[in-house]
Amino acid sequence: MLSQGLMDNGNQQEIKDRFELLVEIHDDLQQRFIAKMQVPLNDKDKLKFMPRIEKIESLKKHISEHIKTVEVRDLHQYAFCLKEAAMLTLKLCKKYKVCTDIKSFDYNAKTRMIELNGEELYFLGDTKHQQNAAAVMKEKHKCAQCHSQNVVMVSELHQAEPINPIFAPPRKKLAAFGVVLTGAFFGRSWYLTYASMSGSGETPYLYLFAGLACLIYTAYAFHYNYMKFPSARKQWESSYCCHDCGSIFFN
Repeated sequence: MLSQGLMDNGNQQEIKDRFELLVEIHDDLQQRFIAKMQVPLNDKDKLKFMPRIEKIESLKKHISEHIKTVEVRDLHQYAFCLKEAAMLTLKLCKKYKVCTDIKSFDYNAKTRMIELNGEELYFLGDTKHQQNAAAVMKEKHKCAQCHSQNVVMVSELHQAEPINPIFAPPRKKLAAFGVVLTGAFFGRSWYLTYASMSGSGETPYLYLFAGLACLIYTAYAFHYNYMKFPSARKQWESSYCCHDCGSIFFN
């Protein structure tokens, strides 16, 4: 009976410790992100956002008032609802441009970690998951070439050396400039063909071919900006450079 009592006390202390960590995450989420969501949301986003915020507040209050009788499954539910609320809040913060520094975010189910801009933000697992997360993150940040752990994020190197093209982020193509040039060349071609009798010697075909070339570039630029740029930017944000061998890799 004595050993069982000690075990129960130990489990209860672990539950209390984990609850305190989850509350810290909850409070940080509230201060850094939820509190900034003062912009008017559309009906669809409001119907998703408000119930999730109310849910985590309700769970926090319930567990706090019954901490002596709380079970592990109650913390699992709280952690799950925190994850759902955090992911939706980050999505809406980015969508409504409440936080302009949010470039990417993700949830790693294996490590129970929410990551923001390629960095660890919130750990929502228990002790077992924490050990697993440490092992995964340690392995994750190894150089793919020489397996060294002496690596640094490419984005940090870009801030230190902004003129170095090796560390520069991908940029959007100049689609708007292509639209302007396409209109200018096609307009000039039309003018020479149908409206000008000046006999200047200019041929409309030169401007026509130039306009077609600009049109092809513009179509490519729009396709790249909307289909390929987001993934290229996300890859750059999670890229690392090895100090030992100089290779650049991404996770």
